[in-house]
Amino acid sequence: MGRTPRNHASRPSGFAARLIIGLITIFSFAVEAGAQWLTGWDYRKEITIDGSVIAGTGTLTDFPVLIRLTDANLAAGALTNGHDIVFTNSDATSLLHHELESYTSGTGDLVAWVQVTLTGATDKTIYMYYGNTSSGDPDADDESTWDSNYELIYHMEGTPDATSNNRDATSGGTPTTVTGMIGSATDFDGGASGSTGNDFFDTNYLGNLNSWTISAWVFGDAAPISSNGDAPVISGESNFNLGWNHGGGFLGEVYFKHAVDSWEGVAYTPLSGSTWYHLTGTYNSATGVLTAYRDGQPINTLGLSTGGHETEDRTITIARNAGDHTGDKNEWLGAIIDEVRISSIARSADWIETEYNNQFNPSTGGFIKTLGAQTLACSIAAGTIASDDTPIFSGGTATLTLSGYDGAATLQWQSSSDNSSWSPIGGATSASYTTPALSADTYYRVAVTNSCTNYSSSFLINVEPTFLGGGYLFRKK
Repeated sequence: MGRTPRNHASRPSGFAARLIIGLITIFSFAVEAGAQWLTGWDYRKEITIDGSVIAGTGTLTDFPVLIRLTDANLAAGALTNGHDIVFTNSDATSLLHHELESYTSGTGDLVAWVQVTLTGATDKTIYMYYGNTSSGDPDADDESTWDSNYELIYHMEGTPDATSNNRDATSGGTPTTVTGMIGSATDFDGGASGSTGNDFFDTNYLGNLNSWTISAWVFGDAAPISSNGDAPVISGESNFNLGWNHGGGFLGEVYFKHAVDSWEGVAYTPLSGSTWYHLTGTYNSATGVLTAYRDGQPINTLGLSTGGHETEDRTITIARNAGDHTGDKNEWLGAIIDEVRISSIARSADWIETEYNNQFNPSTGGFIKTLGAQTLACSIAAGTIASDDTPIFSGGTATLTLSGYDGAATLQWQSSSDNSSWSPIGGATSASYTTPALSADTYYRVAVTNSCTNYSSSFLINVEPTFLGGGYLFRKK
């Protein structure tokens, strides 16, 4: 339709408890931590999410984070279909659920959704791996990316539902795929062509939800106007509506018909045409609160009696009234619509604000605080550590031996109290190392270097307290 969308703002666990009865029985064990690199992948980048744009101070469990970037290293190192691109948690090895919405190999342009648990006002680090010719298709379209409260999700580059509910939409008229707020979106022609051939999506889903959250990015042809009909963004008729045009008093509002009340609505206006907005409506049946959000912020609320809704017998539609629409061109909405979501719970204000912050500016300097430089996997053999004695009593020592490592490499032993922060041990550069007298649990590993550095598995020396029993001092030799 010749429109150019624009934004409207700048913007290891501790050792188990010991049971000592009379005599002492000593068991040996080791904790393996590996080299903290996902086996089989050649490259990775560290991604740090900016805590300052994660709303609140609580936990957002299984939040779908949008990763939107254009990266020359991806273009050069990833498979052409992007199916080797995976994400891990901050430990660098625990895979995260993700959905690959789109990937362009020539430019390294990536749109992906990654399920990450976030904490408000706290930075979060994850890793993006790529470069694995034998990885197949690990979670490239993982429906588990979306928690079970999502009823449907349309990325609006077509009609597929991203959730495991498989509620694919049916397209009516001739909607077109255009550039959207996030990736691709759908352009609906509204009533421009009269009552014939107007564009809409039918979700083939009734909804009938007691509590709910509905949301979409919308770029309207014009600001909301009073019309003879009802031209909503998302229409559930008597269930719920995310309204745009309306001639019955619900202009630019989220509204629904309560089971015991008449139609009720709250406005998220003012809105302008040719401008991107993130519009969200929530209803909590336990509290009876209906809330309208615009661009992540609550604009208006309305307290209603608690309970459900009027039962719906018409399927939910997008860009067209789900109810009476035949012969009335005002029942269709002219707009570009992106990222339509319906949930069966009232999402929290922190969730909705973080969702907006992420989707409005997903790039480095926005939701992404830093995107690290490309790091290459080090494939040299780093070996494993064995001990002549563990656990030991306080004040005892143990001799550790590294085996199975690259014989041409140089070695450097390291120690740690938490298996996370490591310090080199002066003079400890051979395959065997005897600890000093230890009084606390201590981890050891070896940095193995031959043109690059890899790390052995870590090994825990557990230190038992000295035990006095029956007047005798038992000490491990």
